Amino acid sequence: MMIVLGWLPAMPVQAHPHIFVRYDVTIAKSDPGYIKLHFKFAIHDIANPLLSPDAKIGDVPLLKKDMLANIAEHPFFLYLDINGKDMRQQVVELVSSQANGDDQTFTFDLVLPDGMKSFGFSLYDPTYFDTVWQNSTDSTDNKLTNMRCSVEVQDIGKTVWGMLQAQHIACSDGSEASPVIHRPNISPLQAPTKDLQDFGTSKSVLP
Repeated sequence: MMIVLGWLPAMPVQAHPHIFVRYDVTIAKSDPGYIKLHFKFAIHDIANPLLSPDAKIGDVPLLKKDMLANIAEHPFFLYLDINGKDMRQQVVELVSSQANGDDQTFTFDLVLPDGMKSFGFSLYDPTYFDTVWQNSTDSTDNKLTNMRCSVEVQDIGKTVWGMLQAQHIACSDGSEASPVIHRPNISPLQAPTKDLQDFGTSKSVLP
């Protein structure tokens, strides 16, 4: 699974959410020297006249097609930090998994090098077209024995529909205080920092 980086212009937060994404994440050891974050996303199939003007409730093929087209046009991002350093925002590429009732489920894997003192991430769409939130209070399944993870709700920016918020999941080995990462309100998509490039290896999805 690759993370695609690109450039996007800064955009004001004006629209209310049209696509509702819920997710669970499992954090566990992967191949020797690596850990993997396995995300499972659920997006509900609903007839939305703004996204699917000709669709009816239950028209799963059309609803899924229109939803995927709108997600591609209005993606949400993963905001990663490692050892207190902001690694910038990165597009989340969804891999279709299966249909579960009225939900379409997708997966996304992120592989990181082991040995970090801390790391954290947030998922959100700065344009507020999509809303991304954990599925429940137990949505972070941390299987690492050397790290503890916590979830903090952060205010990202005000919109005409209210405050855009995101959950920041922070994991630390306890050797030092977990850094507090506050994201800017709205920022253009930027290339990865050299620090992120330095973490990359042949087995990591990071550049």
